[in-house]
Amino acid sequence: MSVYLPIVERASRSLITQSIPDSGDRRIERADLRSAMLGRLVDYWDKLRGDRPMPARGDLKPEEMAFALAQIMLVDIHWPSAVTEASDPTFRFRLVGSRIEATGHRGLTGRWAHELQPEFYRNAVLRAYRESALAGEPSIRRIQYNSDGNELRYERVVLPLSSHGTSADMLLVGTDWEPVNREFFRLYPALQS
Repeated sequence: MSVYLPIVERASRSLITQSIPDSGDRRIERADLRSAMLGRLVDYWDKLRGDRPMPARGDLKPEEMAFALAQIMLVDIHWPSAVTEASDPTFRFRLVGSRIEATGHRGLTGRWAHELQPEFYRNAVLRAYRESALAGEPSIRRIQYNSDGNELRYERVVLPLSSHGTSADMLLVGTDWEPVNREFFRLYPALQS
């Protein structure tokens, strides 16, 4: 079963059938983040990890992350094993913030990232998740969809977490949208700061 995301469709009906050029989903450096909230989230993650490659989920304190709780997700990483047919890790949504749900992402908790639709959106999400999980490092991306005069821009940080300190077993994902299109915020007023 697919998880259909109306936020992507409503940015433009024609986006459903097109792909995103590489320039529409690109990796950026921490210093290039426009979102102050995401910058704080990366700094918080970095402080928690200390001299380890990445912090553990148990290190996260909701009261210290109040500035971002509505715009984060926790995503479980399921690594391939001898009993699975997958060659890449798969990702399952464990927790989804309220502002993310307000964009039409309702019902993601417990679902798989490979079920996301449309395909170009799924591919962009999986690219960032795999990048962070495999490298054990943050994936910081700026995404921009343009079509028929409509524009959707946002930034996503994917931060690996490890319960055993060596390889990632969970991702902390933060998303922040840029106010570029009044129609977008008319459809999703919960995203307007």
